[in-house]
Amino acid sequence: MKIHHTQKVLLIIFGILAAVSLVYISMHPLNTKNKKFSSQNVVVTKADISSSNKLPSGFPTNTPIELANIIDANTLSYPDKHVEVTNVSYFSLKQQEELFSIYGSYLKANGYTVASSNKNPAMMTYVGKKGNTELDISISPQQQRMLVLISQVIRQ
Repeated sequence: MKIHHTQKVLLIIFGILAAVSLVYISMHPLNTKNKKFSSQNVVVTKADISSSNKLPSGFPTNTPIELANIIDANTLSYPDKHVEVTNVSYFSLKQQEELFSIYGSYLKANGYTVASSNKNPAMMTYVGKKGNTELDISISPQQQRMLVLISQVIRQ
């Protein structure tokens, strides 16, 4: 039953991330006016998290992720918008503050500019930007562990 609840929460969170991504993409200056987005223009590819290479194609391999604890990984491609979003989620037994520190250090060490950060205990977040790439990280408590969601958005 706990797994079922967790899956619901993940679906809701990924749905929210996808909706936010769609809104952001539709407002991006590269878009032409009055062009409507259709779900027919999205290609979703699930990563095989049971394989040794659990990360979606194109996801930065040096990102500090607990590979053994990945629960979902996918890629959303928007060919009409020239945007690709790769998502990875995993559970961690590390403390929220420790994970927040790890990801803050990772962003800085890898040349990202921290566009925003939030240390709200309900959900700590980072938005890092580097060139045409954005890395969105959220860390939230879930049943005595931390749920970490990382999305990489690449605009071509």
